[in-house]
Amino acid sequence: MKKAIGLILLAAILAVGGFYGMKYYNETYKEAPAYAVVPSQVPKKEQTRDANDKIVPNSITYDYNFDFVKEDGTHQTMHFALEGADVKPFTPGAYIKADISQKRVTKGPNEINKTDVPTNVQDKLAK
Repeated sequence: MKKAIGLILLAAILAVGGFYGMKYYNETYKEAPAYAVVPSQVPKKEQTRDANDKIVPNSITYDYNFDFVKEDGTHQTMHFALEGADVKPFTPGAYIKADISQKRVTKGPNEINKTDVPTNVQDKLAK
């Protein structure tokens, strides 16, 4: 009897852990292509700081907030820090493409031509 209860308890723990593990994965890593227009004003060039708010030598940062539009037409606002030793800010008014999840930018963003943006997304970006 104790073995059966232990097995049922173990199965329940694995099921709950699996559910929350899958939920975390979907929110953090499941990505979708998204498009945005670079704001017309270039962000202020700042020294890069680490998690402890200490200056990172030989690194600069441009902080952006993008209003991404996914191919299904949904909007998602995300913060993105462009940082490195020799980074250039994005061209104001340029179109960018990135792969994003619910929580983060997983790939990109990279500047693209307007013709590479799907027509339905162009309409949403123009508004």
